[in-house]
Amino acid sequence: MPQPFQCPKTGTYYYRKVIPKELRSLVGRGSEWKVSLGTKSLTEARIPFAEESARCEAAIKLARASLRSESSLLPADAPKLADRWVAAELAAWERENDLIHQFLARSGGDVVTPLEVMDEECPSLQVLLADATRKTLAAAGHPVPPPTSPTHSALHREFFLAWQTLCKTALQRHHGDWRTTPALPAASLPLTQEAPSLGRTGKGLRLSEVASKWVESKRQDSAGLGDLSKTIAEYTDCMQRLIFVVGDIPASQVTKATIHHFRVTLGQLPKGRWKPGLTLDALRAQVDQGAATMELATIRKKLAALATIFKFACERLEAMKEEPVATSGVLRDLRNAINKAALHNESPDKGYSRKELAAIFCSPLFHGQWKPQIADYGQALYWLPLLMAYTGARREEVAQLLVSDVEQEAESGIWCLAIRPGDGKSLKTASSRRKVPLHADLLALGFLAYKDSVPADGRLFPKLKPHKDGLGHAVGKAWSDYLDDIVKLQSAAKPAHGFRHAFKTLCREAGIPKEVHDWLTGHAASNVGDSYGSAPICRMAEELKKYPSIARIAGLLPS
Repeated sequence: MPQPFQCPKTGTYYYRKVIPKELRSLVGRGSEWKVSLGTKSLTEARIPFAEESARCEAAIKLARASLRSESSLLPADAPKLADRWVAAELAAWERENDLIHQFLARSGGDVVTPLEVMDEECPSLQVLLADATRKTLAAAGHPVPPPTSPTHSALHREFFLAWQTLCKTALQRHHGDWRTTPALPAASLPLTQEAPSLGRTGKGLRLSEVASKWVESKRQDSAGLGDLSKTIAEYTDCMQRLIFVVGDIPASQVTKATIHHFRVTLGQLPKGRWKPGLTLDALRAQVDQGAATMELATIRKKLAALATIFKFACERLEAMKEEPVATSGVLRDLRNAINKAALHNESPDKGYSRKELAAIFCSPLFHGQWKPQIADYGQALYWLPLLMAYTGARREEVAQLLVSDVEQEAESGIWCLAIRPGDGKSLKTASSRRKVPLHADLLALGFLAYKDSVPADGRLFPKLKPHKDGLGHAVGKAWSDYLDDIVKLQSAAKPAHGFRHAFKTLCREAGIPKEVHDWLTGHAASNVGDSYGSAPICRMAEELKKYPSIARIAGLLPS
């Protein structure tokens, strides 16, 4: 009986099966079907192993049927395939508006739907429907069923109805209505011989399917390493933008020219989230009316995210011959353009100045004279800014802390924050895992008393609610509003990340050595030698005594 395969290096279990040579081009997985089961426990691996085995066997069975030109489609699959055709055509129209004319005709001087000037049995219409059916079925990995079969009759009927829908929609587009879109409830439904998570494979995978498979793999490969929802949301947003611009085309059709077109288009569209339902022309009109466009750094970041997904599609799914983003050179060109722009533009100070820090911490919140009127964040609004200012930690690193992450080192007795993944926590990089000594000011302000006041088996800030952008998302917005509305702070620094930049600046001013403040902030070692050994808590605590007392400057502690 087949058993899960355990990787000798990582200990993770996998499903593995060699695909028969004659079926590999149809299955689209190369020579082997290999999927991580996301666990190092054999007991836990058995259920996903059985599920993956069923997917693999179903794909091989479907490939064998296709090789023999035997259709396994049922009449119930006809509306699903027809809706897929409509969805593909609508996406193509978004890229090239003139394609609507294939579904329009002229009567006298008027533009009308073709049925007003042709018969339903018109030979040219039959050819069009047959071609659309064949291409749609091929993309789904199915041959066309025999002409005498019930499924063939159902396909002919549904594709004719779909053609009528496209004609009516094309006429609406011709008259300027690019908002109304036909409902296509069956387009996303799986075929009777297509597992919901299987879909097309290999060269036939569409961009949306590649993204879904990347998400599935990312979650399995990173099982137990913390919340990935923010990363997944950022990366899939980049793919959704590409689909909006070029359509949900097969990944194999994405070329270097496609990436260049997408990069140019991003530079023409407004920054931020695009409102659903708007066309490319409508978004461009917003820019014409004064809306700000994306910065080059943002465009490069989005293209780099796409490069990650396409590398996965190329290496793991064999859905592409090459990764088009990196090979196009667009990332290199954008980096050069960003660097050149930086030479001519004076970059704003990303960190708070001493004066700004004083204004922040002598404001009403830190003297017990203000609190949010509606939301209840507990003591998070008070302690998060102080912890970020005195440790240089990122907002989410602090927001996700457990009470047990406030530790007293046994040997030295020094209190510190243990910033580490696990238990629903995640880190940005491997070097972000660290221990940071607590500055004497934090102890004097009562941080340990606060720690003791919340349940010892929970989070340090239990009132913070989970969000796709992290536990610190809501309190971060509240902090930003507080700085704008109450403190009236005029600063180029970002509300939370400004503390991290300020911490590095103040460390340099105080003469704290670079390797020490890199240990404190979790910045990666600059060379191989620096990565050897560990960061001693005693040394960090001693150097941290040089750090200026922001609390005394702001009047929170006596001078």
